[in-house]
Amino acid sequence: NLVGHAWSTLQTHPVEVVYLGVITTAFTSWLQTIGQQSVSATTASAIYALDPLWGCLFAYLWLGEELGPQGLVGCFVLFFVWLYQFVTAGPLDGDVDDKKAVSSEVA
Repeated sequence: NLVGHAWSTLQTHPVEVVYLGVITTAFTSWLQTIGQQSVSATTASAIYALDPLWGCLFAYLWLGEELGPQGLVGCFVLFFVWLYQFVTAGPLDGDVDDKKAVSSEVA
C-alpha cells in the first residue's frame, strides 16, 4: 500500500526526505518569490516557462542523463518558441507596461 511505503521511506531516509521537502521545494520556491519581485510578470513567466529545459540541461551536466529524440525535440521546440517570443515581442515590452501599471496603482 502507498501509505505504508511512504512511511517506510520516511523512517529509513529521514534526511533525504527533509532535504527534498525543505531545500528542493520550499527553499527554491522562496528564492523564486524573491526573484520575481525584481522583474515583471512577463519576464518571470518567460523564465519560469523554461524550467523543464533547465532541468534537462542540469540533469545532463551533473547527472549524465540523456534525452531521447522525443525529449530533445521537446526542448528545442520550447526553446525556439521562447526565443521567437523574446525576439518578436522584445524582452522589455511587458516590463514597461507592468511597471507603469504598478506605479499608477501606487499613486
